[in-house]
Amino acid sequence: ESIAPTGATEATRIVTRYRHGPAPKATANRADNYYAAALRLNPHDARWWQNWAVLDYEVFLDYAAAETKLQRAQTEDPTNARSLVLLGNVATARMISPQENDRDFSAALDYYSQALNSPVGTSAIEIKLLLGNLWLQRGTASKDAVAQNSSYRMSADLFEQVISATDSTATLGEPDEQPGSAAKFEPWTLQRTLSQLYMSLQQYEQAGQYAALALASAPQSQHELLLQLQAASAAQLLANPRP
Repeated sequence: ESIAPTGATEATRIVTRYRHGPAPKATANRADNYYAAALRLNPHDARWWQNWAVLDYEVFLDYAAAETKLQRAQTEDPTNARSLVLLGNVATARMISPQENDRDFSAALDYYSQALNSPVGTSAIEIKLLLGNLWLQRGTASKDAVAQNSSYRMSADLFEQVISATDSTATLGEPDEQPGSAAKFEPWTLQRTLSQLYMSLQQYEQAGQYAALALASAPQSQHELLLQLQAASAAQLLANPRP
């Protein structure tokens, strides 16, 4: 009976290893079997239900199965907000899949917002990062300029909050230790995104400021893009000086 928990730990390693790329089918199936075995021994372990759900939506792209497992996780531990965060992740992932439906954005927003009210088992910064990405995704997909700008403003505000918090004492918690958590990020990546958002919003001073901040720590491969953002924002400021 000691094999199953060890297997579930190995399954978690597999999910984490392949979260950014396709897992070999045999490897993914092995992880699936490990989680099933672990939960036969202890069906009340919310953490394994959560991790098994991540395998479903990140590796198998089976969003319905993931939702079922996360609902079970919530039943087992209703005080742990990680299930709500992962349900938000499922809805967000489905938004850009062939299985997309009209309720995905509002569902993701609702799940993340609920988790933010009591972020036990996760962190407020992680949730704000996910919310910022959700609004960015919403804006990118919008064909209406007013709606797009509104989404971009929401995204920028949330990313500003993340940067402000991570500049002080807060962290993302355990981003790489739990499958489905927000990936570790370098501040320059958010600074670059904020520069791009502010360019779209025609807030050129902020765009230039964030491009400069990102340039200070970004890898060489990003310098050309960031210099272009700086130049574009400076040109717009020169063409449209403040009165």
